[in-house]
Amino acid sequence: MPAQNRSSVLNIACSLPITLEMLRCIAISPNEPLGQELATALAKFPEVELVRAFPNYPTLDDLLRTIRVRKPDFLFLCIEELSQIEALAAHLDDLLPDFPIVALGMI
Repeated sequence: MPAQNRSSVLNIACSLPITLEMLRCIAISPNEPLGQELATALAKFPEVELVRAFPNYPTLDDLLRTIRVRKPDFLFLCIEELSQIEALAAHLDDLLPDFPIVALGMI
């Protein structure tokens, strides 16, 4: 391709609007300070949208309904109450095997 044509292509490409896809997420955190800290951190990233925050562990049906309606790309899950999340995470993995789950906890 001649240099003049390459320059025209670059000018056209540079003038096209660049759109980044918004990442949508759900957060489940019965630990209120941890949930607030996550919401504050996510607010600094305009490309990530917190579409639903559960202040308690939802039932599997409530979580699946929220996932269907809100269409998140991933889930933040507080792991401090392991007995409560084991069944929820296992069922979610069975029903949506490729759905990303990010574990949250305090050190």
